Amino acid sequence: MRATDSSPESSAEFFSKSSLGSSTTRPRIGVFGGAFDPPHLGHFQLARTAIDDLHLETLIIVPTGQALHKLGKMSSAVHRLRMTQLAFDGLAQTGVKLQIEELELNRSGVSYTFDTLVELKNKNPNADLYLIIGADQAHLFDSWHRWMDILSVATLAIAARAPDVSLDTTLNDQNLELDQYRWHNTHLVQSIQNARERAHPGIAVTLNMPSMPISATQIRNFIKDGVDVSHLLNSSVLAYINANSLYTSKSTT
Repeated sequence: MRATDSSPESSAEFFSKSSLGSSTTRPRIGVFGGAFDPPHLGHFQLARTAIDDLHLETLIIVPTGQALHKLGKMSSAVHRLRMTQLAFDGLAQTGVKLQIEELELNRSGVSYTFDTLVELKNKNPNADLYLIIGADQAHLFDSWHRWMDILSVATLAIAARAPDVSLDTTLNDQNLELDQYRWHNTHLVQSIQNARERAHPGIAVTLNMPSMPISATQIRNFIKDGVDVSHLLNSSVLAYINANSLYTSKSTT
């Protein structure tokens, strides 16, 4: 979903006045993007945690388009989209409105998170967007394309997996200062605080995410080497991978 490029352009011109307005009863929409190559149980747990902690009404899952940092390295959009649909289907049981968004897959050229958020904000001008990212992504966030402008569009919701991370996820007061929410990247905290002078103030919150050291790269390597991954993947996703010989020498993705 993201591509690195830290251009600090202003984002105000991209929004209608209504999209920058405020409301006391604004719906909450979570946005969770990723390559999902393949989507694993860690992704599912993060999405479930975000639904619970943020009290989301809608969760939008966004399979990555052509990300700058993964040029030519991903499986086909068709396979990743279908696996994403299978992996997150169970979330509908939580009562959240689940949407698998194909806009990045349909976008030509390199795809940026900022552009995706702009589109989603314009479709949902009266909603509060929460961009759900992992702790590893938080480490690199200030290298993302127009990362300061992302803060003007959405609240960061970061999986807090390190032992020293504060797990305060209280969201009652939307004017709370950033330093009341901490994770293990103090440099990023300072960068966001500095960026507030140039961008619409964004808030970062942490999610009470249990440690689940699962890597899609490791899963692909395990499958290639014939290692059992049934404990790491939804059974429907694993069946799809096997049926299409993904991540093996027979794969044509």
